[in-house]
Amino acid sequence: MVSLILLKILLILLILFPLNLTAQHFEPLSKQDIILESVFVGLTCIDWYQTKKFRSEGRRETNKILGSEPSQERVDTLIFLGIVSHVAVAYFLSGEVRKFFTVSFIFIEAEAVWKNYNSEINYRKKDEEEKPVRIGFSVNIKI
Repeated sequence: MVSLILLKILLILLILFPLNLTAQHFEPLSKQDIILESVFVGLTCIDWYQTKKFRSEGRRETNKILGSEPSQERVDTLIFLGIVSHVAVAYFLSGEVRKFFTVSFIFIEAEAVWKNYNSEINYRKKDEEEKPVRIGFSVNIKI
């Protein structure tokens, strides 16, 4: 399954790179590109934190690339490489292709963060529902 996902990513890159290579030069990042990349990196870092937190709680990962029970090292390595490779690929793309590429990944990361957030709320509610409620009091009487 992971190889199928990697194959899809490779196919997307093979489609996007020729579109960019028709230009004679690479365009420098605009202010808008830098803002979009910053949003992508910020969302990915939030997702990274959520993933590490969930793993430390013993919860299963749903990201097929990471696997269901990745080690902390695997999580750190793959997410860091994902951020670096995304920024590198975006740098080599031009104009509207770069914007489309970055905005697409912003939506993917935003969805992941949102799902993780909702998963955390549901996990906490379930955890609270399973705990028995204990009410007690003590009385000290001096005679």
